[in-house]
Amino acid sequence: MRCALVLGMLLLATPDALAEPSPASDGWTTFTANWSASGRQRTLAMGEGSASIFEISGPMVVTRGDGVSRGFLGQAIGFIDQGKLGVGKLVLTDDDDAAIFGDLQGQGLGNGKQVRGTITGGTGRYAGIEGDLVFDWQYVIHTDDGMVQGRAVGLTGRFRRAAATAPPAAPGAGSRP
Repeated sequence: MRCALVLGMLLLATPDALAEPSPASDGWTTFTANWSASGRQRTLAMGEGSASIFEISGPMVVTRGDGVSRGFLGQAIGFIDQGKLGVGKLVLTDDDDAAIFGDLQGQGLGNGKQVRGTITGGTGRYAGIEGDLVFDWQYVIHTDDGMVQGRAVGLTGRFRRAAATAPPAAPGAGSRP
């Protein structure tokens, strides 16, 4: 509830970047953002090792980069196998309910742990979007009852709209008998 309130205040205070992006000559637009997230992490002890699942959410504010909203609700869910990379899914939803989807891979939820993401698509105005992002976790707090809270620092990335593919030609079109 508190995350939704904070996100609402951020969206009201920050103008929406509704203009089409001004991409670099190669079609990519770079961005930077801030993300604070909280949620739950459940851990299963396995002798000397462990495995965890997590679900976190919180406001993400884009501080640089045109062509996307300035405010999102960032939600992630994933799995971490101790000693190996974790994997997860990310959904960023703006105030118009348009969403950006992504895959995450990283070292887990912990101070100084790095996460890399691949932007795999979206809905609404983000349909056909692709890209990548990277960030480090900072100030990650774990409580005994499974609550976790932290913030992403150095969140940077790039995106572009995937090139539209031409529809296939009708059979026999453009050929001579």
